[in-house]
Amino acid sequence: MSSSIELRERSQHNRIRSRNLPAPVASAAHARTGFAASSLPGMKPLVGAMQAWSCVVISVFAIVILSILGILFKNEHHEFVGGEEDPENGGQVAGTIFIAVIIYAGFLVFCGLQGLLHMRESRRGAIAL
Repeated sequence: MSSSIELRERSQHNRIRSRNLPAPVASAAHARTGFAASSLPGMKPLVGAMQAWSCVVISVFAIVILSILGILFKNEHHEFVGGEEDPENGGQVAGTIFIAVIIYAGFLVFCGLQGLLHMRESRRGAIAL
């Protein structure tokens, strides 16, 4: 009889003791943030894979071609500046072209990241349509 009372007291003591202990931590990220990293929603692509990679190719070509045109206008090449219908100030035209190059560089970064998100998603076993 004393052994059963002893077992009950021991189990009751363990229950009280376990209530006072903090919950075990799953990971270091869980300890810092308070939630597990696996519970975070993943980033999803905004555009399709074909559109993203097409945008990358078009952006690269646009950057190359517009950079060449901008350099030619900046140096006031005789084929682009100086004619009757040509712009008079090649430097201003070059500035405008270089702004377009910066915009295309932004598209290149955005679309490249979208393409990489599609690659990451396809490695996880998602079905691509």
